[in-house]
Amino acid sequence: MKSKLTEQQKINEILTKIFSNLIRKKMGKTTQDLIKKNPEIKKNVDNVNKAIDDFNKSFRKSVGKKKADQIEREVDLLFK
Repeated sequence: MKSKLTEQQKINEILTKIFSNLIRKKMGKTTQDLIKKNPEIKKNVDNVNKAIDDFNKSFRKSVGKKKADQIEREVDLLFK
């Protein structure tokens, strides 16, 4: 039987992957130009990236590296 915490952690990891991909890798040139030209947007994107990194560190610390890697592989399979 799966615990709710584990299911919630998987949901959080999926959301992290989605936002991470949107912000870091999959933005179009226009969006990236907008971020570079507008300091307020750049600051907010930087804050989101920092929050994602902090979440990943906390997540790995709470579930362990091995389990976090397993969940990451499962999430990667969902988006291929």
